[in-house]
Amino acid sequence: MNPLISIITPVYNSSPYLRVCIQSVLRQTWQDFELILVDDGSLDESKCICKKMCSTDHRIRFISQEHKGVSAARNAALEIAAGEYLFFLDSDDAIHPCLLETMYSVLHKTNAAMAAVEYHFIKAGDRPEHSDKSTSFSYFDDYIYLDNQTSINLFVQGHTNVLYGTGGIMVRSIEARSLRFDERMLNGEDTKFVYQMLLKGANVAILNKKWYYYRRYEGNSCKKRTINACRSMYYCERYIRDNELKQHRLLNAIAREQILMTRICEWYIAGRQSHDVVLCRYLRKISARECSTKTFYQTRLRDKTAFFITLHCLPLYWMYRILCRSYNDRRPIL
Repeated sequence: MNPLISIITPVYNSSPYLRVCIQSVLRQTWQDFELILVDDGSLDESKCICKKMCSTDHRIRFISQEHKGVSAARNAALEIAAGEYLFFLDSDDAIHPCLLETMYSVLHKTNAAMAAVEYHFIKAGDRPEHSDKSTSFSYFDDYIYLDNQTSINLFVQGHTNVLYGTGGIMVRSIEARSLRFDERMLNGEDTKFVYQMLLKGANVAILNKKWYYYRRYEGNSCKKRTINACRSMYYCERYIRDNELKQHRLLNAIAREQILMTRICEWYIAGRQSHDVVLCRYLRKISARECSTKTFYQTRLRDKTAFFITLHCLPLYWMYRILCRSYNDRRPIL
């Protein structure tokens, strides 16, 4: 008998895309799964869709709760998940018919704790089209295996994007048994969860297939730049940086500090463009805090320069960008 895969899907106001998401699961070549739909107090027809789909297939399980956030919804599913493997799927996304079977095969072969897959980005109104309809899979060409330390280094230094969210991630249940999503966070909770898996020693297999169909639209939580969203993402970045320091991985901590500085600048520019005075005030406050950290002083001079002038004189930052670009264009090619 094949191992059971528990598919965890939080649902909130995703009625335009929910049926497509569920149908992509029901069409999987791997049929030994349970799909756990957790409605997080949706205000649209999502709850009704979940109930209707649940009545058509015994493998679909449904939980309804008051609106508590995506982390609470995922945690509710983790409490009842019976699978040997967990797969995370967002309710506005979809997956290739062969994805579950392929990810299980790779995890089984490599004995990795976690598998990830590349994203194929689709627009809001698009239906997923499987550009790669082949069911064949070459273990030598179609995935890469990363040991734990390599995974941590690539993740922390920002060299891989497929591990920053849990969408399209499969993990062994036993490896995630003690972990839960941070319900205090509005954004970045999935990045923290993956990082905690790596801290526990997870090795990773990454499929070289764009088999996770990630839907981009204006309502995506990753696009939100409210003060609460930025506060959550700032906490996540500091959590990663500080833990790398605790693990005596100074180069990783410095690399994460540089990423954090860049993101604070991006958030600040977005706040200025949207005339969000409260957000800009908050970002200037945390920028002062960053300037006193050990890792900040060990970042590159150009990063510190861009950071200072962005937060204190944005017009000067644009001039600085133009000068840097002009300088790079004039440098001789060796």
